[in-house]
Amino acid sequence: MIYCSKCGTSAPEGQFFCENCGEPLAQASRGGSYGCGLNVPVRKVTFGEAVKNFFTNYANFSGRATRSEFWYAWLFNLVANMAFGVLAEMGLGIFAAVYPIAVLIPSLAIAWRRFHDIGKSGAWWFILFLPLVGWIFYLVWMCTDSKEDNQYGPRKTEANRDMIP
Repeated sequence: MIYCSKCGTSAPEGQFFCENCGEPLAQASRGGSYGCGLNVPVRKVTFGEAVKNFFTNYANFSGRATRSEFWYAWLFNLVANMAFGVLAEMGLGIFAAVYPIAVLIPSLAIAWRRFHDIGKSGAWWFILFLPLVGWIFYLVWMCTDSKEDNQYGPRKTEANRDMIP
C-alpha cells in the first residue's frame, strides 16, 4: 500500500495517480518500478508538448525534463525573444521587456528538472556563475542523455509515456 503525498489517501501498489486528488504517486521513491528497462528508448516530446510542459510546470522544480523537452523550450524562448525584439524595433518595446521576466522562473525550473534527469541536483545550475568554465559544463550537461531511474523519479520512456507527466 502507498500513500499520496498531497492528500494522504491510500492507493494500491502499482497505481500511478491518486484517485482522490490526481497527484502522481512516486513509485520509484518507495522501491517500486514503472517497468522501464535499459533497452526502452527515452521518451522524446514534440515541440508542442515541450512548450505546453514549459508553461504548465511554471514553477515545478521537482521531477525530470528530457533533453528534447529542455531544448525545444529553449528554442521556443529564443524565437519568442527574437519576435519581441522585432516588435521592440517597431515601437512595442514593452513586450520585449516583459517576456524575459515572465519566463525567468519557468526557465530556471526546466533547467532544474533537466539536471534531475541526468542525476544531478538542480543546484548545479549555479555553476553558470563561474566565468567561461561554468557555461561549458552547463552546455555539456544539458546535452547529456537521460540517466536511468534515480532519486528524482523514473526515467521518461515510451513504455511509460502516459503514466509520467
